[in-house]
Amino acid sequence: MDNFQEAYSIVEYFYKKGCRKVGYLGARTLNGNFAERRYGFNSAISDFNLSFTNFDFIVGSLSDDAIDSQEIAKIRKMKNLDAFLCESNCQALRLTKELQILKFSIPNDVIVVGFTNLLDSKYWFLNIDKNQFLLDQMLNQAISQLQNMISTVNWHPQRSLISWELKFS
Repeated sequence: MDNFQEAYSIVEYFYKKGCRKVGYLGARTLNGNFAERRYGFNSAISDFNLSFTNFDFIVGSLSDDAIDSQEIAKIRKMKNLDAFLCESNCQALRLTKELQILKFSIPNDVIVVGFTNLLDSKYWFLNIDKNQFLLDQMLNQAISQLQNMISTVNWHPQRSLISWELKFS
């Protein structure tokens, strides 16, 4: 998936919903997908002139473990945020639960968005709906590249970005 476009579109969605101050829950370990998401997020923050500071960035675990005390302390200081973008749905689920403990209504008080389709997450936060058409595009691209790899002597790996439409389930 085009992680840059995905994050950018989510921030654009926040902007269109009237959100002007957003937070970001990132992973402790940065991989290529997360780096592209952060780049898309930062580009959109700049393009839409939204409020974001280093204090609005939380680094957390991607596991199902509870949010640690330092993360909770940062969340409690962020009471004026309109929305959060999380690098994973596990983080979005944990963040949503913590915000609900603090008496926030999700998504009425704070919009929380994670990436990918996590079973039952639609009951907790806004979940990106990656429909079957996009999954078919990814599968067709993979098959095409495998066929080219088999039939071409000097084949070089290729990177293809699959665009998508922002829909929430």
